Amino acid sequence: MLTVILVPYLGILGIEAIRLLTVSKHMQQGIRINQFVMGGFGIILVLTAIGSFISKSATDSLVDSVTLLNHTYSVKFSLKEIEKNLVDAETGQRGFIITKKSDYLRAL
Repeated sequence: MLTVILVPYLGILGIEAIRLLTVSKHMQQGIRINQFVMGGFGIILVLTAIGSFISKSATDSLVDSVTLLNHTYSVKFSLKEIEKNLVDAETGQRGFIITKKSDYLRAL
């Protein structure tokens, strides 16, 4: 008497078929529909959990990237302000050196 042999066939789209080979004189054995449905539900549940984990990881990475990008723009804005103040100070110093008027040394 031979028992049930499960032969999964993996194709391009995943598991395409499961064939049951049974040889028995008295009764055929196979996967009951309840076991098949529960197995399918379990596989779907696992795949959904994996997909959710990957999606959460990607979202967290995106949030971190946006935070760093906002910080970068903030730093660039601050540097532009510093550059503007330096140019104004150099202009005032140049005006004072040329004219010897202290009006050029006050803050603009």
